Amino acid sequence: MGRAGLFVAFVALFASGLAAAPPAGARPSEDRNPSSSETIAFGSRTVELTLNHSAGGPAWDGRVRDLVVTAGPVLEDLIGVPYPGPDKIGVNERTSGQLGGYAGLAGCSHVVCNIRLSTGFRDKTLLHELTHAWTQRTIMRDITGPSASLSNSKRPSEPMP
Repeated sequence: MGRAGLFVAFVALFASGLAAAPPAGARPSEDRNPSSSETIAFGSRTVELTLNHSAGGPAWDGRVRDLVVTAGPVLEDLIGVPYPGPDKIGVNERTSGQLGGYAGLAGCSHVVCNIRLSTGFRDKTLLHELTHAWTQRTIMRDITGPSASLSNSKRPSEPMP
């Protein structure tokens, strides 16, 4: 496999890892039985926001919801484009162990952006993860478009087996 093939394989692996299932130890019921779900304004768009708390309880949900609603217009203004992601955002409370020591993780598919946050997250952490959700599709498109064009221009002119 050549360099272009390795790069394409890496991008595919990276993209699939971002949309992976919750970390080991996460309770699947948290994702099937949300503690709250509602349609909210997120910048100039609306999204379905689903929250799943555990130790933080309803206060955790309220804090997350308020910050997401407040952050939408600010991020849109700073980034310069409306939120380009899917119509669903899920934010799930996780332990530090479930997050591999991180304070938060984000990953998007074409259906949902999932954000996983520690119980005692800082506002800055949620804003950081929302920025990942905002820019991930654009970054992946910006990587895959030129990569595909470059791969096409460098492949042999004969049909590949």
